[in-house]
Amino acid sequence: MKTDIKNEIKKVLKHAPVYGLGAILSQLVGFLLIPVYTRFLTTADYGVLNLVVLTADVIGIVASLKAGDTMIRFYYESRDVRQRNLVVSTIIFNIIFFGMLILLPLYLLSNYFSQVILNDSDFGYLFQMAFTSMMLNMLFGIAMTYIQIQEKSIQFVTLSLTKLLMAVSLNIYFVVVLKIGVFGIVLSTLITSIIFTLITIPLLIKKVGFKFSLYWTKQLLRFGLPFIPSTLANKASHASDRYFLKFYLTMSQVGIYSLGYRLGAVIHNIFNVSLFRVLNVRIMAIHKEDNAPQVIAKLASYSLMFLC
Repeated sequence: MKTDIKNEIKKVLKHAPVYGLGAILSQLVGFLLIPVYTRFLTTADYGVLNLVVLTADVIGIVASLKAGDTMIRFYYESRDVRQRNLVVSTIIFNIIFFGMLILLPLYLLSNYFSQVILNDSDFGYLFQMAFTSMMLNMLFGIAMTYIQIQEKSIQFVTLSLTKLLMAVSLNIYFVVVLKIGVFGIVLSTLITSIIFTLITIPLLIKKVGFKFSLYWTKQLLRFGLPFIPSTLANKASHASDRYFLKFYLTMSQVGIYSLGYRLGAVIHNIFNVSLFRVLNVRIMAIHKEDNAPQVIAKLASYSLMFLC
């Protein structure tokens, strides 16, 4: 069976602008928050916030085992709906199970993280909250990836922006009104993570079931584990500079640099999100077709032209 390159291009052109609009609005909202942060947070506060979130992100790379990409990869391994649902439910089960195992030692080591990274053990509670948000967002990410697979770009963007707007509203309330600083920002992230995970995951489980497959777990681990070193290396190339700045300079300079870096990443994030959210799904959807190599090659060429 062959796939039509024109049809694939139409699908990319249909969904990419929607994801792109969502990315632009997300970046715009984040950009508008910068005056709030600079008015009500010190540069040192923003440095603390950035290092806490960054540390949780790094641990999340290891804990997630690239669950989203893995789900896209194996969802299309079978045309049987029951097998596809089993792949999704197994990933949910694994994240919950391994997440609980990972969170306990992270909680116990939170003061250690605080001392080593921030030179102050009193911020351990911030790391605990960030680690919890990280695990919840991994589950929420699975629900969003499922929506991506279903090619419901409008629903994806609507849900993403709703979550973002709730977090922003809570940020403003906690930081501007209550004036509780970094704690308020981390707390707002935790609250939105809890709410949206509790909304999306039960609905997803109701749709795909909640079953465990040892076979798919082995396949998922076999596929996901090799990504960890390269993903960590990529993260290190983009984010390790903040740790170096903290150890060699001051927390205030980490905060100033992080704000500047956030502005510089805007364009990169917009184009990456708009294009690759569609391509990742379509490539896996057609990879078993007879002419898949030719179609994927053309999609890659057109994508490269677009990015250039």
